[in-house]
Amino acid sequence: MTSGMPEDYRGSYLHKGADYGSDLSAGDINTYMTHCENRLLRKLVPRLFPERVPRYLDFACGTGRVTQVTEPMAMQSLGVDVSPNMLEQARQRCPSTQFFQIDITQGHL
Repeated sequence: MTSGMPEDYRGSYLHKGADYGSDLSAGDINTYMTHCENRLLRKLVPRLFPERVPRYLDFACGTGRVTQVTEPMAMQSLGVDVSPNMLEQARQRCPSTQFFQIDITQGHL
């Protein structure tokens, strides 16, 4: 257990950061899925929100992979994650997004 956090998937992401992004660009299925997500987001978000997304929240935002694509299409962009290392990477990728380190699944903000 890490700082009172239950032992589950959250713990496996707490100390990831730069290596997570490189894992997704390793040229495997994760790379393929990342490219598919990016292509779909760039196509669908403007169709659904032609005037821009009023407020965008990326729950479990990690390193900001999806936020980076969506941030320019949003008036306000927010990201939430449990990992300080992941959020450090996200802040570098997405300078216009406000990020919060918190586990909102635990019912206390």
